[in-house]
Amino acid sequence: MGHVGIDWELLETVDEATRAREIVGLDTLFELLFQTALEDSYREITVEFFSSFKYAMHPNDHVEDPDHVVHEITFHLAGQEFGMRLRDFAVHSGLYTQAELDTNVYTYGGSIWESSQKATAIRDPRYRYLHRIIGSSFVPQFHNRDKVNMGVLFFLYCLLRPQRCAFAACLAEYFAAAYHWQERGRLYGGSYFTAITRFLWIVPESDPLLSLAIPSTRLGRASVSSMRLTH
Repeated sequence: MGHVGIDWELLETVDEATRAREIVGLDTLFELLFQTALEDSYREITVEFFSSFKYAMHPNDHVEDPDHVVHEITFHLAGQEFGMRLRDFAVHSGLYTQAELDTNVYTYGGSIWESSQKATAIRDPRYRYLHRIIGSSFVPQFHNRDKVNMGVLFFLYCLLRPQRCAFAACLAEYFAAAYHWQERGRLYGGSYFTAITRFLWIVPESDPLLSLAIPSTRLGRASVSSMRLTH
């Protein structure tokens, strides 16, 4: 259940931290996503969120009826039911501020699908490292990590160009469908659910009914060496 994050100290030792910082940037959505991936996970919160999360985006011509509100997103956390628009979910996820929702920073786009291409086809070891981080955090690869997930490549492209992409919509699509893919595998997403829980003023550390927190890890020296970042 734990995610994998960037080990900045390790990248410093192989003289790659400066270049990685230039790519990821400061105060960017990618930096926020990579940082959030290092949050602890809670098994009960992860299972509850995945088993209850539903997402149906409103059409472009949707007109809100205050007497009959239709939520785009619904889910349960800590025994409570929540319903909200995608815009609200973007804020509660910590991805955007309320002020950013009416700017070009907040956009739609992107999907996840598979490819038969291998990750070793990515020639630059720095890009392979970032590809692995993305595929081990907010766009998990559930099966063979040697294969390229096109969703991961999409976000890697947006990171390297750089280009804007619809993080809130993409995460909502993943959360709504991921439990079908993970019925017999590991559950990913717990770090982000912990962040959402905190934004909703729920403190998981104070809940005696939860199991012990599952810590995230950082991509270690063996992976850095196999990607030839140490050469």
